[in-house]
Amino acid sequence: MNKHFWTIAEDAILVESLQELNQNTMWKADCGFKNGYLAQLETMMEAKLPNCGLKASPHIESRVKTLKAKYCALHELLSQSGFGWNDEHMMLMCEKNVYDEWVKKRKNASGLFNKPFPHYYALGEIYGKDRATDVNAGNAADDEEELQQDDATDHENVESFIDLLNRNICGQNMEFQSQGTEDFEISSSQPPSAQRRKSTDNNVAVSNRARTVRNKATNEMHKDFSNMASAIAAMAPKLDGLINVLSYEKEVTDLQAKLKDESNNMEGLSRLQLFRATNMLAKDHDLLRVFFTMSVEEKKIYVMDLLEHGL
Repeated sequence: MNKHFWTIAEDAILVESLQELNQNTMWKADCGFKNGYLAQLETMMEAKLPNCGLKASPHIESRVKTLKAKYCALHELLSQSGFGWNDEHMMLMCEKNVYDEWVKKRKNASGLFNKPFPHYYALGEIYGKDRATDVNAGNAADDEEELQQDDATDHENVESFIDLLNRNICGQNMEFQSQGTEDFEISSSQPPSAQRRKSTDNNVAVSNRARTVRNKATNEMHKDFSNMASAIAAMAPKLDGLINVLSYEKEVTDLQAKLKDESNNMEGLSRLQLFRATNMLAKDHDLLRVFFTMSVEEKKIYVMDLLEHGL
């Protein structure tokens, strides 16, 4: 199955890998990336997320197109009157009716209202120069994938089970009814005395067949229930993994929300320096965590060192 529901952690690793390629002259081209970069992204994703199963095509290629299209749509929105940006929550700010009117004309802007887009600045560094000539717009299937919250395979398993169960019950009933009618037609052509004997025999035969049909249906239902139980059990590890990812992302989001207030408390830095420092820490989660373990004085020294020497 080619469709894949991207987790928050997978998106973060993909954007991080794109940034690394963007800073590498072996892969960075005048406009975008050089040929083969998707295969390189596949290798990088597998190294950072072992056994993730993400392939250059269709998974990574489709997601890169979607992220790029969403960035370009968001950048265009922010250049219009009535739209703003919430740096604390990394989210578009506007009235719902204004947004809905805009989406009617720009389908790529769907899914951005009241929803964080934490990679806006990072994608701006990567695609900022060629957004005006972007031809790799996302498509409706990508948008549907982005909004999908259930595992499609497990959903199909449950639907298949229900369909199979219905067909089994209907099929057994049809078989029973057909056999009963057939015996009646045969017996009705016999003389009265023979009909009475045949009727008794038929009742026994029909009863036996009914028992056989019921047993067969019960066995089929038991087998299908077992298959459904296995499918549900297979979902448990995926749910555990999703919970762990969401827990990690909530921690990072909480720290990012506190970052602006913390940076404003550091004296002696210009507004530009504060903005650059906030951007660096917000994008690198490891640096962000280290930052919040320090005292006020240590934080200032740490930020000055980052601004002067980089990562």
